[in-house]
Amino acid sequence: MDHLKSNVFYRGKEGHLPLVDYAQSYWLVDSKGKKYLDASGGPVVVNIGYGVEEVITAVTEQMTICYYAHPTMFTNAPVEKLAQKLAEHSPKGINRFYFLTSGSEAVEAAIKMARQVHMACGRPEKFRIISRWKSYHGLSLGALSVTGRTSFRKPYTPMLLDVEHIAPPYCLRCFYGLTFPKCQLQCAKALEETILNLG
Repeated sequence: MDHLKSNVFYRGKEGHLPLVDYAQSYWLVDSKGKKYLDASGGPVVVNIGYGVEEVITAVTEQMTICYYAHPTMFTNAPVEKLAQKLAEHSPKGINRFYFLTSGSEAVEAAIKMARQVHMACGRPEKFRIISRWKSYHGLSLGALSVTGRTSFRKPYTPMLLDVEHIAPPYCLRCFYGLTFPKCQLQCAKALEETILNLG
């Protein structure tokens, strides 16, 4: 689709985007019949592929029963069943689950939950967040605040939360110019030092 002829506000700067006609397995097919391999899983939300009959059937069945029940007012069988299944496969002590609709929303909820725990435990001074440069946690303002990709952050820097970023544990391109094991895990020490400095 041509950006200038569409009513959609596109994310990228490209003047023309292929119009996907349909998707099957790991392929996207545009309106001209050209196939594109979706190597990123859409990104990562369709990692089992497109057009999976089992998924289509399950979603269709649930849509006919009830496709939304506000989680502060109701629960439903699929939510309860999924939570039980997750508990069965989780380490001991992890048996409660909080379902959200996106990764960014989950990151922001985790930040708020951490704050709530500190408040409930009488530690209101504990509010600082430590993240890693080069990390990706989402693009909403809260999630972008902990994201460590400078190109994503740059336009919104004045609006972001005050988050302490430290070097990533990335041996191939070590932030400190060191090599393992001579580095003595400097990236891990950086986390410890930052925690101690922030209190």
